[in-house]
Amino acid sequence: MINFIKKNRFISLLLIALSLPLVYIFGSFLSNTHFEKIAEYATNVVLNHTENKKYCAITVEASSDSGSIVDSDSEFHQLYGVFRQQKITFASGMNVDKKRDISFGNLISDNLSILYVGPVGTIEYNGHYKHYTSPIEVMFADERNYDINKYVVYISQSHADKILDLDYNYQRNENNEYSPDDYYSLLKKNIPIFINGNEHQVLIQNIYYQSNYYYEGLNEVMGDFVISSYYFPENLRSEQQNIYFLSEYTYQNKFFMSYINSVYASKKFTVKLNHFNIVGDIDDAYLMSFYYSNEIYRYDWLAIFVFVLSGVLLLGSVSLLIYQNRTLAKNNVLWTISNLFFLFIPYLVFKIIYLITKDVSFLSADSGKITIWYIVSYLLVLTVGSIVFKNKMNLKVSHNEECYEIDI
Repeated sequence: MINFIKKNRFISLLLIALSLPLVYIFGSFLSNTHFEKIAEYATNVVLNHTENKKYCAITVEASSDSGSIVDSDSEFHQLYGVFRQQKITFASGMNVDKKRDISFGNLISDNLSILYVGPVGTIEYNGHYKHYTSPIEVMFADERNYDINKYVVYISQSHADKILDLDYNYQRNENNEYSPDDYYSLLKKNIPIFINGNEHQVLIQNIYYQSNYYYEGLNEVMGDFVISSYYFPENLRSEQQNIYFLSEYTYQNKFFMSYINSVYASKKFTVKLNHFNIVGDIDDAYLMSFYYSNEIYRYDWLAIFVFVLSGVLLLGSVSLLIYQNRTLAKNNVLWTISNLFFLFIPYLVFKIIYLITKDVSFLSADSGKITIWYIVSYLLVLTVGSIVFKNKMNLKVSHNEECYEIDI
């Protein structure tokens, strides 16, 4: 049997045919592949179940036994520009899910969410101003007004326009716009805000422009909003939610899912999909399983076993090929090329299956990486092994020649 294996050229091809498909089977068991599948589903949600097909939002909030959510200021700096600067990744706020009814009344606003930005403060930016950490652009330089009212808010330009429309002392110009002085006159004024019917007074700290990528991302996932500092009526800060933005890119979604798992590792936090911009029915339980389900990690041990088995079979294939090239005289180049060609067939087969089924289990990112690593390793072992055996043969021939000369 052993002699049959040593002399049969097809055995090394058979070992490749057994080895590399196991890489894709191994990939289907990995928890990382399950994350990839869920991330791909999130991409499907963004592209097919949101209004603008750009973002959906995962919110994280504290529960009774979780402790506080991570600090939003440090989290913003941690994630800002993680893929590119002109793409929103993180925000923090209250009433993101619109569970409460919050508005200015008089048709000034829709149901409001609240974007939390920490301390007030602005820097000059493109001829106007922006909040000194958040990418929100505002009309005026900030002043500290906590001594007037600790509940300070930035309102939108649309809010400001509607407030000015209600006051006959203000008139729009020929371009149907209000002047900067008109807008400035609203600062430091208290305005009533209603939370589930209860009236409170908040102070207009500044007016933000409804432009740039950050505003557009916020507006898409939570609609109309105001911006607050440390305090907000009815202690809404206790209901603060950190917001992570999923997009049309699967690898970005996978990153955020893994990130949320690592930052909120206790699994005691409330993690959910924000439904404000969701259209149609989706499987929330499956999407949130990246955080709540322990089944994802169930078969990692089996994946490792299959991975090792695949590597052993592939090592057997290249070792047999090197041995046969040394001991069998005919068609060494042909059989070497055949083996190298066979290395790529499993990938092509599973690629076709993936294109047909759209199931990432058949072609996960990890399976692709392992396949490349195996092919490179196969080529390296084949090259080094062939050189070593060739040198040994040359040394043996040289030694025989020396012995022949001595005998003469």
